[in-house]
Amino acid sequence: MSDWVSLFSGGKDSSWALYRALQEDLDVSRLLTVHPAGDSYMYHTPATELAGLAAESVGVDLVEVSPEDFGADDVDDAGAQG
Repeated sequence: MSDWVSLFSGGKDSSWALYRALQEDLDVSRLLTVHPAGDSYMYHTPATELAGLAAESVGVDLVEVSPEDFGADDVDDAGAQG
């Protein structure tokens, strides 16, 4: 069986997706959390700093990255492109 990676913010949607994957006996070997670059006054941002506790509780390794780890700051906003 293939290894699976689950994008995981620690919020209810990603937790539900992980739950369903595990319920289907998918071999989820890693959770991937991308920490947001900054707070937003307009949008909800997940409390990704708590994702480690959730990962530990289900026994799946957590990989944590931030946008600068993969050059996300160098990409133009899609809205700015017209």
